[in-house]
Amino acid sequence: MASCLFPGCDRGAPGSSADHRPCARHATYWGGGLYDYIRDIQVDGDGNLYVSGETEGDGFPVTDPLNPGGNALPDAFVSKLSPNGQQLLYSTVIGGSSSDFPTFLALGPAGGILLAGNTYSLDFPVANAFQPTKADDEELGIDGFVASISPSGAELVYASYLGGSEDDYVNAIAADGAGNLYVGGGTGSMDFAVANALDSTLGGSGDGFLAKVLPDGSLGYATFLGGSSGERLGGIAVDGTDRLITCGFSGSSDFPLTSDAFDTSMSANGKALLAVLDTAGSAISYATFLGGTGGDECLAVAVDSSGNFAMAGSTFSDSPPAAPTARRRRLLSPCSRTPRPRARRFSRSASATRRAPSRSARAP
Repeated sequence: MASCLFPGCDRGAPGSSADHRPCARHATYWGGGLYDYIRDIQVDGDGNLYVSGETEGDGFPVTDPLNPGGNALPDAFVSKLSPNGQQLLYSTVIGGSSSDFPTFLALGPAGGILLAGNTYSLDFPVANAFQPTKADDEELGIDGFVASISPSGAELVYASYLGGSEDDYVNAIAADGAGNLYVGGGTGSMDFAVANALDSTLGGSGDGFLAKVLPDGSLGYATFLGGSSGERLGGIAVDGTDRLITCGFSGSSDFPLTSDAFDTSMSANGKALLAVLDTAGSAISYATFLGGTGGDECLAVAVDSSGNFAMAGSTFSDSPPAAPTARRRRLLSPCSRTPRPRARRFSRSASATRRAPSRSARAP
């Protein structure tokens, strides 16, 4: 029986005038005997639900384990449920003897699952891997991982480490219609496994990175993206015109911006970063900073069917750049219209902006 999320909700038939308030069609617990965390959720064209996250200990519902799991430390899981939430279509666990954290999942062609995250495990299960071993050779360091799971959930199409001898973090993924997986994050590894790279040298204390994994698990490219200080990427999107849009944080005044950048000045606390590349990773067609003087970071990016893209993230700046029609000029507390004092370092306020692509950012 459906229960409504809001009191007084009288949900009518789909598309009717009464069908205007969200109601819970179904709800369920999901987990095992210890701690379980859902990190991402996707819905396919048939309405099936896909959830990913991490689970600790025994008792997690599994139909087709890709490895035994059952560690006291977290393992990654992927589960598929029917549209009404009443049937478990499959559920699998993947991980090694240490901690494994999936960050995002994406839907591949024909019902396959693309998964990426971070792992401390030296024995993370690999298959058809372009990097079969953990580069730092110890469980104190963290590497990224990428994996493709068959539509049945019972087979690893590929699984590979992604990283170097220092810490590497996967922060975002996107997939295109051909099943290519695009991965972004941050790395401090000079020996990060670059291939067909736009930038093959680590700059400063760390750089952002971008990687493209082909459907067969081979590495299309992997590149640093940064300047002489520090960068990390937090969002990725792809569109139908072979553009890859990524965003994150930069502290480098010499980041390779394009001549039509919206904002070319760097602050002492760093700024949000937006960059547009081709999906082959061979060229930057647009790059700009975005932010004020207090420190800003982009954590997510999306693109619509018209080629416009939207960014969202966090800011410490009292007066970040805003569109002429923006209604908010100062930071406000969440429950009040009263301006609050300048945000402290331990308290972030959300910010978002939307930008139509410049001519150079659009596909020819």
